[in-house]
Amino acid sequence: MGGTYGVRGESNSGVGVRGKSDAGNGVNGISNRGHGLYGQSSSGYAVYGYKVGGGDYAGYFIGNVRIAGTLTATSKSFQIDHPLDPANKYPVHFCVESNELLDIYSRNVILDANGEAWVEAAELF
Repeated sequence: MGGTYGVRGESNSGVGVRGKSDAGNGVNGISNRGHGLYGQSSSGYAVYGYKVGGGDYAGYFIGNVRIAGTLTATSKSFQIDHPLDPANKYPVHFCVESNELLDIYSRNVILDANGEAWVEAAELF
C-alpha cells in the first residue's frame, strides 16, 4: 500500500475503519506533525463521542481547547481548584450569559430593623 497511510479504509455506505477493544483503546491516533485524530463530514458530525452508562465523560481533554465556531450546550459548568485548599476542594462554577465579565455569588440575608444587613464574604475574597 503506497501513499501516506498506515491504515486506510473506505466505504460508500458503512464504516470505513473500525476499532474495538475490551480492555484498551478501540482507536488510538498519534502523530508527531499532524492531527492525532481528524474528522471531516459533509452531512453528519465530523467527530462524535457517546458515553454508554453513567460516570466518566464522553470526551476528556488535557490541554487548551479552542472552538472556532459556536458552542452549543445544555449546561456550561467548570470545576476549579480551590485557591485555599487545591488538593481537597473543587468549586464548581456555572456560566452566566452576559455582555459583561461577571462572577456572581448569591446568598440570602435578613435585614435588621433599619433595613440593613452585614454580610461577611468567604475567605476566598
